[in-house]
Amino acid sequence: MKTLLIIDSLRVGGAQKLLTVFADEILRRGHEVEVVTLMNYKRDDAIFDDLVKLGVSVRCFPLRNLGDLVTLINLTRFLKNNKPDIVHTQLNYANIIGTLAAHLTGIPSLASLHNASIHLVNERRYRNWLETGMLNQFSRRIIACGYTVASVQQTRFKAKTLVVIPNPAPILKVVNSNDVFDFRNTQLPDGKGILLVTVGRLIPEKGYPDMVQAISQVQKQTNKEFKLVIVGSGPLHGQLREFVNEQNLENIVTFLGQRNDISTILAASDIYISTSHFEGQSIAVMEAMAAGLPIIATEVGDNKYVIPKDCGILVPAGQPKKFAEQILKLMNDSDDRAQFAINTAQRVKLNYSPSLWAEKLLAVYQEVLDE
Repeated sequence: MKTLLIIDSLRVGGAQKLLTVFADEILRRGHEVEVVTLMNYKRDDAIFDDLVKLGVSVRCFPLRNLGDLVTLINLTRFLKNNKPDIVHTQLNYANIIGTLAAHLTGIPSLASLHNASIHLVNERRYRNWLETGMLNQFSRRIIACGYTVASVQQTRFKAKTLVVIPNPAPILKVVNSNDVFDFRNTQLPDGKGILLVTVGRLIPEKGYPDMVQAISQVQKQTNKEFKLVIVGSGPLHGQLREFVNEQNLENIVTFLGQRNDISTILAASDIYISTSHFEGQSIAVMEAMAAGLPIIATEVGDNKYVIPKDCGILVPAGQPKKFAEQILKLMNDSDDRAQFAINTAQRVKLNYSPSLWAEKLLAVYQEVLDE
């Protein structure tokens, strides 16, 4: 089977990380896979680099806007010449342009939906109207990457029942113990204390101001040495840094920007925290669980399915005071941290492995090809 994956961009995010996970799984099964992105990329981007290391061909068809007929024609011509068995689109623009190009060439296509943020669906009315019509009309299957995504998105697709295939936890890279030791020592005196970590785009729906407020309260209530590292980039970076300075937390909170050594950072950390206001099934949370980290997260998206009581703590969104209380509780309870760590890694291994996820996707592909 030859699969073509079309995605909006190779900018680091949950959907992009899954490209490399899926490519690795499908190649090991003897199938072929190629990737098309609709936005220019840098050759040193982490996602591009990971795909190239797997031997995956990556093509770019830059899309200026949804009325860009030149890109649509070029993509359609590429599909005709490339002749994949199936096209799988990811994210908004790809779901529109990729699905249309596949239809014009007679190639069956599927689409994945990752967004569970209702306010974003409402804000992007024109794009979502086009996506809804295109997928209802031409996509053979629509895959929701979690139960919350399905519940939010199903009302848009009355003509089709969404197929729920929960996201997996990405396979973490093997880490060097010396790198882990060195990273921890750069963040904490002699590496001693509690290292909190969060990973994600610096955007409003991730609730970072709540996180900063919670950390401010924790600082006032403990004498323990601790630090928070925030991994990721985004439009709120400057605003968040100013807020951290206003709270006199510049020695407690560190912004690391985009990093390629996530596995090392997670291995060096003690607790993963997430204050999201909206979420589908968080790849970052799954990654942290795979690394064996106890989790403190908000009760949004699929967190209630993914994080049972023996793996972490859930807090209502938008309540930094309660979040701070749970951080303090877990910081002070090394036994709970140790047990959570064991349970999270085991849960991911049994229920959210890339192998199980890939098998489910391939089964849907085969259903479509057999029709």
